[in-house]
Amino acid sequence: MSNLIPELSFKEIEKGDSHSIKLLKDALSNHGFFSITDHGLSQDLVNNCYKSSKAFFDLEYEIKNTYSSVGSKGARISGTFSNKQTNFKIDINGKVDNALSDLPVSLNLGKLIKTTKVRSNYKIDYRIFKNDKKTYAYGAISLSDLIANNESSDISFNTKKIRINFFDLYLQSYASKVFLNNNEFSLSIDTDISNGTPKYIANSNGVLTDRFIKNFVDHKIVNSFKGAAQADIQLVHETKNKKTYIKLNSDLQGFSFNLISPFKKDIESTKNFELSYQIQENQRNALNIKYDIYKMQLSGSDDSLFAVIDSPYLSGTLVLPEKITINNRLTARLKYFDLNKFQGIADPSAYPYLEMDMKRVKINKHYFNDFKIKTSPTKKGMVIDELNFSNKHLTMTGNGKWLNADGSQITLFDAKFTSDNFGKSLETLGYRDLIKEGKLSSQLIGQWKGSPDYFSLNDFDGKITINLKNGEFLQVSKQSRAIGQLLGLFSISSLQKRLSLDFSDFFSSGLSFDDMNGEFVFLSSKANANDLNLKGSFGEMIVNGTSDLKNKTHDQKLTYIPDLSSMSLISGTLLGGPVGALASIFYDKFLEQVGIDTNQLAAVEYSIKGSWEDPEIKVIESFKPIAN
Repeated sequence: MSNLIPELSFKEIEKGDSHSIKLLKDALSNHGFFSITDHGLSQDLVNNCYKSSKAFFDLEYEIKNTYSSVGSKGARISGTFSNKQTNFKIDINGKVDNALSDLPVSLNLGKLIKTTKVRSNYKIDYRIFKNDKKTYAYGAISLSDLIANNESSDISFNTKKIRINFFDLYLQSYASKVFLNNNEFSLSIDTDISNGTPKYIANSNGVLTDRFIKNFVDHKIVNSFKGAAQADIQLVHETKNKKTYIKLNSDLQGFSFNLISPFKKDIESTKNFELSYQIQENQRNALNIKYDIYKMQLSGSDDSLFAVIDSPYLSGTLVLPEKITINNRLTARLKYFDLNKFQGIADPSAYPYLEMDMKRVKINKHYFNDFKIKTSPTKKGMVIDELNFSNKHLTMTGNGKWLNADGSQITLFDAKFTSDNFGKSLETLGYRDLIKEGKLSSQLIGQWKGSPDYFSLNDFDGKITINLKNGEFLQVSKQSRAIGQLLGLFSISSLQKRLSLDFSDFFSSGLSFDDMNGEFVFLSSKANANDLNLKGSFGEMIVNGTSDLKNKTHDQKLTYIPDLSSMSLISGTLLGGPVGALASIFYDKFLEQVGIDTNQLAAVEYSIKGSWEDPEIKVIESFKPIAN
């Protein structure tokens, strides 16, 4: 070995000259020293370095020792170098302060990372082992008193100590106690390598609090969140596609919130909750949520929150503006909505400007197509600007109000109904075998106590007008008795049995009619029929009187005017048997004998009283003169 200190050219080493690199290796292996030429440093700078070094080493020992690398900034290199094997270790320690903002632009770090301030003590144990086959790099990074803070996002992270081990592309750490916005979590780091590409995973678990969520979500939708629940959080970075995303899982036990049913939860119950979010700069990032059976994707703009929801009971898109106005409403475009699963807010004045278009809606057991509702808030409640639907055979257009009044609530509604086949439309609403065909034009105007979904005829005060053409009342079945009895139609179809009238021509399969029109006035659980008129080949029937909806009783009068071509029917009805058959021949003479002008029609008037199930039907007047 030569005693001369090797002299190396920095330019040649920088070029990768193999001879110069061999000289560097020999110098480090055999001498421990070497001199550098072609370094580009001025002689004045070199002289000043020598002067500074001499001044430092001339200091007292106690002073120089305060600059020791142990426990302070510095680096130590130790190991062995040879042609067959290289094994060395580098120990580095020191402090970082706001280091992320100083990193090179070429790393393409996002704005969130670049604006995060980081302070920490660090120790790096970096080792290289090289033989004639392979080179291994491994070691550990220890961070202590770590504080990371991003003021613009209101995110803070700190830990007393964390150690991360590395081996080539692998990163791994044992669980450490960390704090995210003062919420305690246990954090560990792991690596998943597939096809030579690493994916880095930070696993964490701890307690998720309502305050923690409200720090990150600045929206009134989280105002009702209360409590705390155990949660698992995972931060994943995929190096291949440079994606970073966060996942959260919890059963939410210990957490409560009250949005709208079914998005309500008490503290004791459990619900599966999953959240995932991909962090990408300069893009509208979507927040994916799974809650129970509901899948939601949330994204935002400067002035609105967008929600795409998929579930068996609700499917479609919601838009929630930051500021809701009459021209910027909360809107919903839904493919399907099962209203039975959702209980709205009990106070009508709490609803904002709202507009919902729904392809298909389920209410109770019934389905409605092309359902639209549009509402506006008032001081006392809400105005229902529109409430429409359009089924295959039945359409409705309506409007009204839902108001708070004297400690209770009231709904006022005005709706028009049309149908090209009323019988079919009733079948879809669950009333089978009541009416066949029929073209309907009807209007409902009135009010009832409670919210709009509390509607029932028992509680309705108002008026219903009906105009129905070219239909047929079928034999009344158990399924259709309720509506039939209410209108008195069950009583009409019972006349044949009650009075042994020969109405078989008209009632054998049902009662066909050309026209039905009239008015029902509802008040205090009673429905009053005003000239409900049925006309057809049988003649004419007129119903007046009251049905008591609460007690299910009738107090009605029915006037039957037969068709002129069916006079034998009324004579047979009144006289009966063979005599009735002969009496039809002398019908005109008989009317003249009893003093009735043959230019007038003779009607039969009945009283219908008693229970809906078993009314008492009596003939009040057998030959009541009616002007022809």
